[in-house]
Order: sequence, then C-alpha cells, then structure tokens
Amino acid sequence: MRVFDRELVVIGSNEYSVQGGHCYFRSGLEQQIEDLARHFRKAYHYSPQSHLTFFGFEFSSQVVVRPFAIRHHESRRELWHRRREYWQSVRSIYAAHPGALFLVFIPDSYIGLIAAIYLKLHHATFFVRITANQIEELKVRGHRLVRKILYLLLKWPYYFFMRWLFKGVVQIYTGRKVYYTNNFAYSIVSSNIIESDIQVRPPLFATAKNLQYVGRFDTLKGLEYFFAAIPLVKSKISVRIVGFGEPADVAKVKRRVASLSAYYDITFVGQVPYGPKLFAEYDQADIVVMPSLYETQGKAHLEAMARGVAVVATNIPAISAIIVNGINGLLVPPRSREAIAEAIDILIADNNLRTKLVTNAYQTIRGLTMQKSTNAIINALNDHQLI
Repeated sequence: MRVFDRELVVIGSNEYSVQGGHCYFRSGLEQQIEDLARHFRKAYHYSPQSHLTFFGFEFSSQVVVRPFAIRHHESRRELWHRRREYWQSVRSIYAAHPGALFLVFIPDSYIGLIAAIYLKLHHATFFVRITANQIEELKVRGHRLVRKILYLLLKWPYYFFMRWLFKGVVQIYTGRKVYYTNNFAYSIVSSNIIESDIQVRPPLFATAKNLQYVGRFDTLKGLEYFFAAIPLVKSKISVRIVGFGEPADVAKVKRRVASLSAYYDITFVGQVPYGPKLFAEYDQADIVVMPSLYETQGKAHLEAMARGVAVVATNIPAISAIIVNGINGLLVPPRSREAIAEAIDILIADNNLRTKLVTNAYQTIRGLTMQKSTNAIINALNDHQLI
C-alpha cells in the first residue's frame, strides 16, 4: 500500500462523544475515513464534540480527533448566531495545517459548506465528499405545499452557487452526481463493508418471520410507513427497530413501538454500534425493511446484503442503483404501506425467491466493498495530482 507524505485534514459535522478519554462516533462514515487515512502520513478529524453520551466507532492512532466546536448547533437560527465561531474554527484549522490536503463533507448541516467556502476563497487544496443534497430533501420534509414553494424558489440559485463552489474541485459523490458533472466529479458507493464482513448463511428455510429496520430515526427514512404496514402483514412476524436519532425523534419512535407492542411482537432496540454488535442484529433477521423517502445511497442496505438478509426497499433513484427489483431485493413505491406489507408476505411465503435474492445480493456486495471505494477515491486524487 502506498502512503503519501502529506497530512489529510477532515472537516465535518458528525458529532463525537468523549468517554474516559476515548472519542466515539456513530455516523457510519468514520470507517471509510480511517481506511482513506491509512494512505497518508497523518490524518486529523475535526467535528463538533457532543454533549450527549453515546458509544460507537473509535479511530485508531492514525487519526487524531480534535473539536471543531463544542456542541453542534440545534437550529438554523443558532447556526446564524454561530456563523462567526464556525468561520473562525475553519480559519484556525487551515492555519494549523499548512500544506495539508483537506477533505470536507458536504453539506454536513452547513459546517462542511462553511469550510468549503473558506477553503475555496483561500485557494486551499481540498476535495469534497458529497453525501446529501439538501435542496432535494425539501421535497420530502415539512408541509407539502410549503416545501414545494421553497424548492421552486431555491433550486436554481442553490445549484448555481454550488456549481461555482465546486468548479475545479474534486467531488466524490455518494451515489448519483448532482452538482457539477465534469471531469472533477466522481461517483462511488459509500460502503463500510470489508470482505471479512460478508457472512454467507446456511441454506434458508421457509420459516422467515424476523423483520428489522436499521437506520436513523428521521422523516427521510420513512419509518412511519413501516409501522403503518405492520397491521397489514398477513403472516406472523417479529419486528426489531434498530437505530438512533435526535432525542425528540427517538422519543417519537419509542411511543410508536409501545403502541404497536400491545398487539404485535415488536421491540425497540435503539442504537447499536457498527461492527460485531450490529452484525449480530442483522444475523437475527430474515428480512430488513428500508422504507426511505430519500437517500443518496443507503449504507444499511449494503450491510444487510452482506449478512444474508433479504431487503425490502423503496424504489427511489439512489436505491434502485444498487438493488434490482426481483434480482437482489424487492423494491416498492415510497409512502406505500400496502406495498411494504405485500412484499413482506411474498418473501415469507416464497423461500425460493428469498434464497435467490440473498444469493444475488452476495455477488452485488462483493463488488461494493470499502476497499474498492477507497481505491476509487485515491485514483481520483491521483488524476488531479492532489497526492
């Protein structure tokens, strides 16, 4: 493996929790940062330090964790009030690492956007990982009429600005390219899976009943539609809800699970750190249901495929790029509780179909490992002589 004689400095907004001198992350992207960091002399990761207590992924000594800020902003109003603080943080980071290559995650709740603007104006050497498109998220967040008006008003100014910002900047997109599709733009599959994570199960039997949701508790994930589908499933099922989110979202999910548990076998699991514990959760499942309204790609889908779990997901552009309906998973229309319930019943009743989907999914995931994604990023940086 080639190691470049240069520092890599990562700026993002994924909060970390300090417990007993250890820094824990839970976004799911840190494993990819760690893998990329192995190719550099030293790496630094700047993001807000959380006031919450949680456990998760911990970087090796190759990556030094430092606070971008203490506590993440909770609203756009707070973001506005802290804009000078954030700008000063980027300035200090830039001054502390002369000659470094900067990696900025976009949009990352505007922290990444602020960092990219500063680095662009100061002609720094940087590239961006684009993990979401906030203007497109307007289509599924909030009141339908309000979000439609906002989308129409903001779409073209937003894209014009982003194309200026990314002109001449290497862009690594998670999934589909959305801003500036020229020879600086690359698309990769955002995967944490390594070869040893792929667990081939024994032959499947027609006793499938264990369902699972894994992901953030967020409106974009469409979890409410899975909850609404549960009473419509004809087969006997057991459901586990695995994930995390903001305290208000967690409380909402817990209330929904509690109301359903009076009539159905459903369990709230909550946050499970990535790695063996999360894989153990997948290994208990026969079917994972991912009812997303919007995704840039969907890492949990790949994790389920790696562990031999049949996937029911929504037919949205980012997901249909990795899941082919009836080949390596089942795709259903978004916002359709009836279609989710029907797909679950089909997989429970048809063991041959479930076996086919799982077998083909193994072939899919072997071509989408983290090592392949890292190699694609290194090649892109090489193409533009950034390393």
